[in-house]
Amino acid sequence: CGLPLVRFSNQDLAAHLPVPGMPSTYELPDGTPINLSPELFRVPEMLFDDDEHRSEQGPEKGTASSSSVAAGSAVAAASAAVPSSSSSQSPATPAGPHVALQKMVHKSLSLCDVDVRKELAGSILLTGGGAQFKYMPERLQREVTALVPSSYKVRVIAPSNIERRFGVWIGGSIVSSLGSFQQMWLSKTEYHELGRVLAEQRFTG
Repeated sequence: CGLPLVRFSNQDLAAHLPVPGMPSTYELPDGTPINLSPELFRVPEMLFDDDEHRSEQGPEKGTASSSSVAAGSAVAAASAAVPSSSSSQSPATPAGPHVALQKMVHKSLSLCDVDVRKELAGSILLTGGGAQFKYMPERLQREVTALVPSSYKVRVIAPSNIERRFGVWIGGSIVSSLGSFQQMWLSKTEYHELGRVLAEQRFTG
């Protein structure tokens, strides 16, 4: 899968397909060949679409049902990780409508103190397995730039694909190697002896 640097309509995208060097036909385990050329771009594109944009497209411009099902799975995973909201002013609701990724970033910036927003906009870290789509950093930077004031210099920091995929585990291994890590957790024996009292003493305050 991949992402174009700018948003294309289905008709404009079709004019550039198939992409040289990217296979468009795949064979299922039972030997049935399927053509996924448009879906390779439309599925990750759902990360940058929200309910409002899809309603503007209308049914005649929507993607095929097969790609919608696959895209829905990707969007559901992203929505579960970050609370969504119906607008930039309303509070986030876990069961609310799907919100585009760039709008989630913009919402997060707007909830921060005004004095640090510009600095945070220049330090957006992209990580996670779903961030490995081709041109994902460039596309996110372009979309966020269109939402923030022109005085902001948006910069999306994207480690290598390996680091994006295993960043959580790498970070966990670094934390566990610190000398102070022994004070950051409770052993099973300690919990059974003192339980909640020790947990509150160690982790609150």
